[in-house]
Amino acid sequence: MIRNLRHETQPFPFYPLNPVFKDSGAGEWWRNRTKRLQSAAGISDELFAQRLFVIEWFPYHTKKSPCRARRLSGPDGVLCESQRYSFELAQDFLNRNIPVLLMRSRKEWAAVDNRFDGIPSLNSPQCSHISPGNVDREPCKRVFQRLVTALKS
Repeated sequence: MIRNLRHETQPFPFYPLNPVFKDSGAGEWWRNRTKRLQSAAGISDELFAQRLFVIEWFPYHTKKSPCRARRLSGPDGVLCESQRYSFELAQDFLNRNIPVLLMRSRKEWAAVDNRFDGIPSLNSPQCSHISPGNVDREPCKRVFQRLVTALKS
């Protein structure tokens, strides 16, 4: 995990997909949520872990969260430096035209950068499985296939 935080080279950069973590809560959760995507891409666990990049919104928002009362808007509204770093990573993906899928927290991400408001998202964030039925909808049809294509290349 430390190597992941340091962005050091390793066979499984997205560590929840590392076989060592297979039976951990994170490993089980992420494998379950991404198995259809990986299967459609037809790539190994190692390659999938190298090509999947997850940036989680934090702090986790709930109705009681102070973030809901105070919208974060840009670098001056960050709660901590690690949150600013997450924003910069996500914005870099947008700047480089890398496919992005929002799983949750659209309003929070859009408050950071309004481009996130136009990013495809899951039909059901509570379900959170990345599958054709939970991704492809109007006006974002074929999102799942674009993700598969990006993972293959």
